[in-house]
Amino acid sequence: MNRQTLYLVLAGALIWVPVVVLIRPGWPVSMFVLAPLVLVPAGLRLVPASGSPDQATRLLSASTGLQFPAAALLVVAFLLPAGLWAAALAVPWLVVTTMVACVGLLRLKARGFAPLAALSTDAGLVYLAVGGGWAVLSRWGARPMGFSDEIVQLTAVHFHFAGFVLPLLAGLAARSLPGGMARIAPVGVVAGVPLVALGIAFSPLLEVVAACALAGASVLVALLQIRLALQNLSAGARLLFAASGLSLLTGMVLAAAYALGKFSGNPWLTIPQMLPTHGAINALGFGLLGLLAWHVHVTYLPSQNLEYHSVHGAPPLKR
Repeated sequence: MNRQTLYLVLAGALIWVPVVVLIRPGWPVSMFVLAPLVLVPAGLRLVPASGSPDQATRLLSASTGLQFPAAALLVVAFLLPAGLWAAALAVPWLVVTTMVACVGLLRLKARGFAPLAALSTDAGLVYLAVGGGWAVLSRWGARPMGFSDEIVQLTAVHFHFAGFVLPLLAGLAARSLPGGMARIAPVGVVAGVPLVALGIAFSPLLEVVAACALAGASVLVALLQIRLALQNLSAGARLLFAASGLSLLTGMVLAAAYALGKFSGNPWLTIPQMLPTHGAINALGFGLLGLLAWHVHVTYLPSQNLEYHSVHGAPPLKR
């Protein structure tokens, strides 16, 4: 992890820990604000620079200086009652995530939809702005399509974790490992994230099918993480990759069980039960440890901190 990334992540952690320990805003808010404070800054610095148009690289760099103040304001927004002021404080984060989404779109325009690993990374950049939009709606107190406040908030959570962290880590793993699993996992993740959201909005059947499909793709990502743990890496990177993969496997079993139980009309798990289990396991176990694993593993080039080497010690990956 380079010095700039380390400072940003530590600054975010120094806000997140006191908020969670002293203010205790509840599981949904606690897990959500971890994303803008820690996971998004750490994740964006793993986006490969190779193949990016100059405009995308400049835009991503410009967003870096805005991330921390926007994230800090978003935390305040989630500690205030929903309303105009809370929504206004969430808008800077929407601006940052929109900039990041434009980076993803510029990369897609320049490269197209292949290779699939790069598509997964770019989709994560685009989906992040959807999460930023739902965060503003949550703090405004809006209830689009009659959703409850809880569902609006959890949709923002979904697009920061399943929408950003999962596609990013899927893409990084798929770039570094050969085989069919590395080709299938990114496709399942990229398609599954929006389909789950559409199912929640319009169709219980689509929701359960999409949730199971996303869970299946996530299991493949977890297995890729475990495969990375078996490569010739440092002991720290292997341990973090293994813990991240096992956490994701556990979280996806819980997600599939929740979706099937909800569809059958005999829920085995409730949302209040899912938050401290599925939510915490995915946020802290898979997301945080997975990003740390890549930062421990990555070899940064002196001239460009967005490049990285493959797990086999090859030159920086090119598209």
